[in-house]
Amino acid sequence: MTMNAADWIDTYPADALPQLRQVLDRSAYAVRYWYALLDMGFLPALRGHLADLYPQGRVIALYEGVYDGEDLLAISPCLVALPVDAQQRAAVCAGLLRHTDGRPMLSVLHTAYEMDALAAHLRRQFEARATDDEAFLVRYADTRCLPLWAGVLSEQQRARFFAGLDSWWYFDREAALTPLRIDARAAMTEADAQADDPYLIDPQQMAVLRRAAKIDTLIFHIRQRPESFGVLMATPSQVHATVSAVWTNDPDLPGAAARAALDALANAGMLVPLETHGTLPVA
Repeated sequence: MTMNAADWIDTYPADALPQLRQVLDRSAYAVRYWYALLDMGFLPALRGHLADLYPQGRVIALYEGVYDGEDLLAISPCLVALPVDAQQRAAVCAGLLRHTDGRPMLSVLHTAYEMDALAAHLRRQFEARATDDEAFLVRYADTRCLPLWAGVLSEQQRARFFAGLDSWWYFDREAALTPLRIDARAAMTEADAQADDPYLIDPQQMAVLRRAAKIDTLIFHIRQRPESFGVLMATPSQVHATVSAVWTNDPDLPGAAARAALDALANAGMLVPLETHGTLPVA
């Protein structure tokens, strides 16, 4: 499923490009590279525009050669090598910001890895398995999922995930440019860094991930069905914060969390009946 709406996260601030340039231009390393990571599931059409943004640039679809299916390839996370020249890089980033505004799909990575090596590293991080044997793909290119995933990892898992990376910046739900904490305290051997077996995720880690997924799923359904739930009248980050504040996982009351979230949004004036709002929102 593709997701073309542009209201997943707050819109970028007016100074998003200067903020990004501050990060990208201050690198003190002699032999390091900047890459953009794009979750194309939010805007598959962007793939066709990347050559216009950076004709000399190279793009790697991370699912290619790993997972089969044309539909999957269309929404594959893509790695884009950013120009070394600061002015050219700024022009490319301006285009990426323009296309990704409101979508949790852009982050930038700094590393000594050349592009093929970085793609190979990222491809080894896709798969995870819960202790109940549930298998899932890690959507680390989705910037809503990225900090949550990084936050639940053990130190050994963090060391593997961030092996070879100097920094990783993303736009959070409030569209604030934010660095991930990538310093891992666990010792890391070359074999550990090259591991490609699925991450084993314990029940505590899974509880955090599942709770977050349920919250985003509820918000998605509210936005998709204003005739049933009402129209959201707040920024995406405000809606998410309000729902998260009241969400509870009670196995005996599976619908209680959703009802509490809807009530909280309505009480805060963030959710109004469609007939009150008057018209359907434009996706």
